[in-house]
Amino acid sequence: MYSIALRSLEVSVPSIAIALLIGVPAAALVALTRFRGRHLVISLINTGMAWPPVVIGLIVALFCGAAGRWAFST
Repeated sequence: MYSIALRSLEVSVPSIAIALLIGVPAAALVALTRFRGRHLVISLINTGMAWPPVVIGLIVALFCGAAGRWAFST
């Protein structure tokens, strides 16, 4: 049980850190600047937030092979 919880932390903590490093500057860019296509970017962001986690999980599972690797990796 402890090894499962630790593995979950090993995966989730780095993924949160990466998401913060990419997401916060990107959000600041979208929020504070005006650029061509801004409305499209905002629409895509809102669409992504509307998808339930199960849908995202299924999309990720489609890219993963039976061995747990990305299907398109060598």
